[in-house]
Amino acid sequence: MRADSGLSIAILGGRRTAAWYDGEDPVASELATRLVAAGHRVSLLCGAHDTLEAASLRILQRVQRRTPVLGVFDDALFLARCVRGCDLIYVIGGRSLWSTLLAPLLGACVWFRVDGAVRRRMLPWLRSATLVVDSEATLAQLRAVMGRLPPARVIPPGADTPGGQDPERLAEWELAPGCYYLLVGRPRRENRVQEIIEGFLAAHSTFPLVIVGAIDVDTAYAAQLRGYAGARVRFIGPVDAPRQAVLRCHALACFHGNAVGSPSLLGALGCGAPLIAYDTPVNREFAGDLAWYFSGPQDLPAAITWAEDLGGPERRAHAAAARARIVERHAWERVIALHQSGLVQP
Repeated sequence: MRADSGLSIAILGGRRTAAWYDGEDPVASELATRLVAAGHRVSLLCGAHDTLEAASLRILQRVQRRTPVLGVFDDALFLARCVRGCDLIYVIGGRSLWSTLLAPLLGACVWFRVDGAVRRRMLPWLRSATLVVDSEATLAQLRAVMGRLPPARVIPPGADTPGGQDPERLAEWELAPGCYYLLVGRPRRENRVQEIIEGFLAAHSTFPLVIVGAIDVDTAYAAQLRGYAGARVRFIGPVDAPRQAVLRCHALACFHGNAVGSPSLLGALGCGAPLIAYDTPVNREFAGDLAWYFSGPQDLPAAITWAEDLGGPERRAHAAAARARIVERHAWERVIALHQSGLVQP
């Protein structure tokens, strides 16, 4: 395949509606618009394409929203529309695994992007695709589970470094700069929201913990979390990316409870916020020594003491180092260049 003449690429994202704070759809949307800007023809299937800018929608070849009623048949309908002349089918995440079997029959190359959350049951289906993994730690995990891997390349996720966020915008949530902790993530067990809340409450901090996420979902876990709501634990619902940047840039510290380096971890680093992250090889590869790591609620009081003891000069130095790490390793220009290299030399 030649990237200099422009390729026809079909990207299959997640099945959710707008996932402002995490997941496959923001990744799929970002990759789609940036690959178009690099000269490729891109078709996109995801649940959150309405988060794309109107200008981006005009330059995409076609955009299709997933239909919950059709389920996996969305994939087949989308591929049927795109397959003629399609050079690459790029599957983001674990919801279109069967496409890795169908796409080669349609004459297209398949890339399958996986992160550290890929499940063991998914792995045997990936052998017909080229794997795009988010980190060396994920690659090592896959090798440990699968043994022999199909062709694989490491392309880290992209992230931004938003700066100059007006602290007066915090008035929307009645917050003040440096006077709250932040957790961005869905109310799911793998995000360790309950453990973070329990550890935070045990620390007796005078500042509130602000949680971004759709806490109104009808699950037993979400209902359990809602029981913690009060003056010290505030649930503010979903928040779009620009307002997330405001919250992150002025947080006293950000929590990350997932085992993999999702956009919430990189978003905190990109905003220069002190980071308290769940201790896993993937998270350590992404954040390095710029985070305090925890393995359970019992570790969080010490982490909160660390965050509140950081002085002004230390905070500024930490913020500069965190943003520099994002620019060096996760700048979108670098991520797209790595994709371009893989397209030229699959």
